Amino acid sequence: MTEGEDPKKAYSEAQLREALRLLPADASKEEFTAAVAKAKRNEELIGSMGATILQAKKLGKTTFVFDLYGVHEFPRIEIKNVQQSRDYLYGNVKAWMLDSNGRVRGFTDRPLVVRPRINFTSQRGLDDLAKSLRIVDDRDWSIPVAEIASILVDAMENSGEHTVIQQLGEQSRGWNYLLQGFVPAETVSCIMAHGGHGKTMTADLTAVALASGTVLGPFKPLVKGPVLIVDYEQRWQFHAARISRICDAIGIEVPDNIHHFKPSTRIMDCLQEIVEIVEKEGVVWTVVDSIAFAAGGDINSPEAGITATNALKEIPGAVTFLAHVSRADREPQRGKGPPRESAPIGSSFFWNGATVIYELKETAQQSLEDSKNYVLTNPKANVGTKWRRPMGWSLKFDDPGGPISVAAEVVSGDRPGGENLPMPTRIQDYLKHRGRASAKEVALGLGMMGPGGVKRAAELLAQMHGRSVLYKWGEGPDAQYALLAKELEPPAKVDPDAPKCRCGEPVAAYGPEGEPLCARHGSERNVG
Repeated sequence: MTEGEDPKKAYSEAQLREALRLLPADASKEEFTAAVAKAKRNEELIGSMGATILQAKKLGKTTFVFDLYGVHEFPRIEIKNVQQSRDYLYGNVKAWMLDSNGRVRGFTDRPLVVRPRINFTSQRGLDDLAKSLRIVDDRDWSIPVAEIASILVDAMENSGEHTVIQQLGEQSRGWNYLLQGFVPAETVSCIMAHGGHGKTMTADLTAVALASGTVLGPFKPLVKGPVLIVDYEQRWQFHAARISRICDAIGIEVPDNIHHFKPSTRIMDCLQEIVEIVEKEGVVWTVVDSIAFAAGGDINSPEAGITATNALKEIPGAVTFLAHVSRADREPQRGKGPPRESAPIGSSFFWNGATVIYELKETAQQSLEDSKNYVLTNPKANVGTKWRRPMGWSLKFDDPGGPISVAAEVVSGDRPGGENLPMPTRIQDYLKHRGRASAKEVALGLGMMGPGGVKRAAELLAQMHGRSVLYKWGEGPDAQYALLAKELEPPAKVDPDAPKCRCGEPVAAYGPEGEPLCARHGSERNVG
């Protein structure tokens, strides 16, 4: 540069932009001259290196993203649908130039280069790709293209994941859940119910709880993060309206991290796109509504169940699919006994493919016209333990378009919704509300009036008495039983219909004379 020459004319526009990025606003002429000289040296160095790979990222199984080093802006190469055919490896290439903030350069997000079905095992194919990429950045692309090809070949040759179990350490001893006791992490779970019985509503409630980190009735989030709804049944507007009403009830804004994806094909055919959304957005929970539409074809075939559930297992994080219950599973078998155990409609592999299964029922419990009551049971749990008591909640609907409120409800074995509780638990719940009762009264109260119902009730009562759970008066069919008042805890929820202790506190058990006792007086009495 000669004396008096304007330094802005001695360097390229790109070098000037880099200098301005490095300099403070009040820089002197000398500082400016030094900065642009440094920018020129950096650019020459990068040019001699080619477009060196800065970061390589794999999204799912068949998509790769490469960010390459640059001085002012950096190229991004995306290769999708990577697949092997005989001894060759193909992929579809797109390339952009991004600024320092990661935004696409230009007025649109359209890529500068689009090359379908590039053969990454052919030198000719690599040479052609390197020439095409000079549109993005005028440098020598031969070295980074060869490196990209090497990364792709190595990645696609790996057909599985090898882990030494010992390396898991303490992580293998328990299981993490997204919500308290509900939706295990890193697994595929299922919520099944009959049509119109609240599956999608439950998914929306869970989505709001997780996305906002807010407790909603029985839904108590242990993590907070984005949610993805893969929806084969409804458009996004349906969920937007409902989620807005749920948020209105708890006084929060609609979370900005609930995503909706409307597939146009089977889950296995759009799996890659779903995986990309999950990994890009950091989704913690993906819900698929519903599995019958997601699987496509004949859902009763083993192939449909295996293929669909295997596809779900490729989605990172926790995945829950919604399923309908076959009507045949809930109806008596033509006088041959009680209904069969419920299962997702279609192939048995929908049941087998889920690690945990929940069954949702709308209860017959009396409620206001603008409210509904639900019970969620846990018939299958391959991680953790099955629930000892179902999860219950009530929904209250205000005027059309108004808030939707949710409240937790304790599920009692002697009330609608508690039919799936173990019979000893149901008996204890019944006696807590009734006080003293005979085997016949217990059988009548719990709907055990079929053949052998009273006898079965008497056997269970005798067993519970033998284990010091119940107190007994008398012998034979007229014997009466009540809860033994020892090691008591206050009831989880006060039942307004239950008797009160003499002190006015809620009943926890009954004494030897059938007198209602609270936890404190029952423990003091410690009868037996």
